[in-house]
This record gives sequence, C-alpha cells and structure tokens, in this order.
Amino acid sequence: MGSNVVRCSPLVVFISCAKDRVMVVGITGTIGSGKTTLAGFFKEWGAALIEADRIGWEILDRLEIREALISEFGQTIVNEAGCVDRRLLGERVFQGRDQLEKLNRIVHPTLLKELKKAIDLRAKESKIVVVDAALIVEWGIADWFDKLIVLTCPESLKVGRLVEDGISEDAARRRLACQLKDEERKRFADFVVDNSGDLEDLRKKGRELFSVCGPA
Repeated sequence: MGSNVVRCSPLVVFISCAKDRVMVVGITGTIGSGKTTLAGFFKEWGAALIEADRIGWEILDRLEIREALISEFGQTIVNEAGCVDRRLLGERVFQGRDQLEKLNRIVHPTLLKELKKAIDLRAKESKIVVVDAALIVEWGIADWFDKLIVLTCPESLKVGRLVEDGISEDAARRRLACQLKDEERKRFADFVVDNSGDLEDLRKKGRELFSVCGPA
C-alpha cells in the first residue's frame, strides 16, 4: 500500500492514512468485542457513522423481505403487530450456522445495496465515514474500506459483556460459535485493537486511531 507503519502501542498497530481525501473506515469484530462502542467514539470525535445493524433492522419491514423470512422460518418470528420481531428471529437463526446462512441469503443482498448507498451519501458530507458492521469480512467487502479495524478480546470477556446486556450465557456462546473467529478477521485488518481492558483503555486506543485516520 506504500503506507508508513507506525507502532504507537504494543497492542495497536497503525498504518498512516492520507489526510487529503475522505477516509472510509470499517470497524468490525464479533458480538461483545466492543466494535459498536469504538464506532461511537469515532462519531463523538466527528466521523459520520453508519450502523449496518440499523440498516438490517429497517429492511426487515420491507414486504418482500418479511414474506421471504416468514416463508423460511415460519410465523413464530412475527410479533402481534405482524412485524418480524428481531429478538424472535435472532433466537431462531442463532441455533446454528445453517439457519444463519438462510437468513443471510434473504437479507444481505438488499442490505449491502443499502449500505453502499449510505457510504456514498455520507462520503459527500464528511472527511471520515465509519461503518460499524460485524460481517465485513464474511460479506467479502473488506475492499470497500480504506482501512479496516478489527477488535479482539478473549471469548470469556465477550460472553461476560453479552450476559451484562441481558443475553443468557448459553445464547451468547451459541451466537459466538456462529461467527467468524478473530484470527480469520485479523488477516484482513489494517488495525488490530485488543479490547481486553476497560472503557477508558478503549477510548485511549480509539483516540490514537482517530488521530491517524481522522480529518486533518
């Protein structure tokens, strides 16, 4: 890439970013890794933030998507208002990789189209656009980004964080088992952040990253 590698910390590797153009940065990791927290810090510091999960939730209400999901998973995923219930859908699809793959085949083509539109739009408004998405590597869109940040930490920490958010330990482990392992994601990373510390530790690492990739 012709970039200058700068080691500012034993836990974070930085690759210098150009300051004279819009930077599109992907932040990814498994659930419980802290990616959404880091993305929130970037927004706080001035980045335009796109949340892939939010786009995914919104398209669940589209008629063709809703009908396809009900056809695949049954009426048990629908709430009393007749809408796809994200919690009920999650309980179903995280039973195994085969169920998750069925969901992906239905939802992800439309989600990726909308995500690309959102990136193109926000790139007209900000010098740095950040995309918070767990499945950047799995979707095969790592090349959409100027820089890709991967957050990692021990699985026990991820499970603990998910339990704190109200997910049972068994459900947390099932969800993690359905996701790509950290070592696979790290192969695509420009920046790897070990998020084994506390919130202030992540904020400090994030601020260093933003100073490298943020607007001049």
